[in-house]
Amino acid sequence: LIGVSSDKHSVPKLDKAVSKVLASFDKAPITEEELARAKRAVRFSMMDEVEHPESQAEIMVDCLRDFGEPD
Repeated sequence: LIGVSSDKHSVPKLDKAVSKVLASFDKAPITEEELARAKRAVRFSMMDEVEHPESQAEIMVDCLRDFGEPD
């Protein structure tokens, strides 16, 4: 699932650009360095998100709803 948005380009144009990048992975797979960089970015984003009280409250509500416990 990929989400993109742009005020300057149409959805079909964005779809074509994303499809082109995805197709390039068949010819040149992602390197270990690129994968490690992407994993670091995801970890950082997740850790940064839980620093905010609003996000912590949202996580607790999700846990309470899904598991019956806020932790």
